[in-house]
Amino acid sequence: MAIYRDEYARARQLRACYLVTHVGSHRGQGEALGIARVAEAINRTLQYAPDDGPLIVLENTAGSGQGLGYTFEQLAAIRAAAARAALVGFCLDTAHLFAAGHPIHTEAGLAQVTSAFDRIVGKPLLKVIHLNDSKVPFDSRVDRHWHIGEGQIGLEAFRRIVN
Repeated sequence: MAIYRDEYARARQLRACYLVTHVGSHRGQGEALGIARVAEAINRTLQYAPDDGPLIVLENTAGSGQGLGYTFEQLAAIRAAAARAALVGFCLDTAHLFAAGHPIHTEAGLAQVTSAFDRIVGKPLLKVIHLNDSKVPFDSRVDRHWHIGEGQIGLEAFRRIVN
């Protein structure tokens, strides 16, 4: 947790608006304990932060291994457990969404995913979109970024996502 606080302090020194971070792992202790541990790290980090400090922006994950943050429900639960939730936002990584089984590569799938995100998390809390293609197939649970338009998501999907 000390490393996390140090990163936040650096973000403040740089006058950054956001500190984007991966959520982490439950380390085999189960999702509920993992979510509580991540929320505790956020709480300790933000305990003395000013109200105008950088937002901690949680990035979704591909869902590999014991990782957390591959469902919108997990992300929302972490924010809900944060004492200063107003200082917590979200980043959506397109390769991670695709690998975690969110069908952003189809028109209907993208509409379903954006609607679900808005319903579960809230569109106003989306602060960053990390655009990158995926080197691995849909729902593979593997995190392998690739060049936009050269991977499994495809250029046409990125046209829809950007627009």
